[in-house]
Amino acid sequence: MCSSQQCLHTYTAEEFNALEPTQIESIRFHWVYIRCRTGKLTKPLTQTGFLYTVDPVSNSIVIVSSHSSQNTGSQGDPGSGSSHGDTVSSSEDEFQAPSEDSIDRNNPLIQVVMGHCVLELRVGRLATDSERSIIESIFPEESFEEVVEAVEGRRDELVGWLKDNRVPVEIEEDGVRVLGAALIRPPFTADSVDCGNEIVLARIQQLISNLPKSQI
Repeated sequence: MCSSQQCLHTYTAEEFNALEPTQIESIRFHWVYIRCRTGKLTKPLTQTGFLYTVDPVSNSIVIVSSHSSQNTGSQGDPGSGSSHGDTVSSSEDEFQAPSEDSIDRNNPLIQVVMGHCVLELRVGRLATDSERSIIESIFPEESFEEVVEAVEGRRDELVGWLKDNRVPVEIEEDGVRVLGAALIRPPFTADSVDCGNEIVLARIQQLISNLPKSQI
């Protein structure tokens, strides 16, 4: 159990994978802070958002947040990376739920966190009625499979764009490996690049930012 007043509970990877459907239902629409395994050469990645659903087979998680509230880098720094092994931070200072009514109805951020990558999941406050209404309006009839299909569609468009720009890419289970030095994770935006080389990081983020808006 975490000690922060904002953090209601902490699950290790083993505990999370063992949750029963009723237990998962009890943390739906709660703000969650997820520490994700990113490989031997990088620190764990942070993904945060309101938990919408968990796939019962893979334990992959769909979370919703706003672009302004998302920190995808380790230690809370967007896009950061370094040559450290996978560890779970014990600092409660990193857990920071957003202020109420934080989701932008016109520009929500939807992410899929692969279940096998989860190192730790912390549970925070419950979404307000307004936030829950926005989240539910995003997925009126969609199943988990349809959400994943949409994310994979964005991934494929990004891969095509990078290949058009003669950038070596490889699709991996955790995301898209670029130039052998960076990993672009769902939702495949400039903020979801994990790379320890600042020059490569800046180049990839610029390419993603230049992707035609009609494509992704």
